Amino acid sequence: MYERAREFALSRAEAARELNLLDTAELIEDGVAQADELIGSAIAAYEDGNYQVASEFVRQAFNRIRAALLGAKEMKDEAEGAARTSRILATVERLNDAIQGLNTVLDQMEAQDLDVSAVKSELITASNLLSEAGSLAEAENADEAANRLNQAVEIIRRIREIATDARRSSMQERVRRIATAAENTIERLEQFHRQLQEHGREEAATMVEEAKNELMAELAEFNAAVQSGDLESAKNSLADMLSTMRRIRQHIGAERKPAAEEAEETEVP
Repeated sequence: MYERAREFALSRAEAARELNLLDTAELIEDGVAQADELIGSAIAAYEDGNYQVASEFVRQAFNRIRAALLGAKEMKDEAEGAARTSRILATVERLNDAIQGLNTVLDQMEAQDLDVSAVKSELITASNLLSEAGSLAEAENADEAANRLNQAVEIIRRIREIATDARRSSMQERVRRIATAAENTIERLEQFHRQLQEHGREEAATMVEEAKNELMAELAEFNAAVQSGDLESAKNSLADMLSTMRRIRQHIGAERKPAAEEAEETEVP
């Protein structure tokens, strides 16, 4: 029976070593070594006929192994608790960084005359919850810390969705304005092209026609990119359209200011 208890304890020590819990492994191994000495004393007492003494040594040996295993469990629990605390504190730090990023986004939205006061208030609540989570974790109250953390995560997730939707709507509006400006410019270039031809200014008319065709191609590329969901290509096409409309104004603005001016105020998202 002692051998089974001894083998079980040593298996726990080996498992602790595999997890790099060296202090825990040594605690168990020391307990087993002390128990072995007690068993040796029990055998000697038994051989001398001191059966009661031998029985006491055996009892002490089992108690020593039991105490080592209990001590090892406490050490393991403490190590796991410390690891959980570290994870919570690391998450708190990461989410605080996320809150700073969201505050920057909300400030940008506010600069665009969007009312984000209620959302900012929620973000302050999330920040306070994270502060509480950190304090509770350091006080070794991991369960309550995790509860505060989960509440903060839910608020941050919701605010991210709100910010994403708002930024998407803003981007769509800016894209719509640029695309509309390009379409209007193409229409007015067609009119200007006809006027130049009517006045016999073929060279200028050819230049206008080329600019119009270039802008039409860029607009087609933009629409195709939007349809395929290629946002990077769509962004590049928008930049190309703005560049083309600026160039049109520079080249023929002296004769007639094209409608590209209305796109000049627009920025590429």
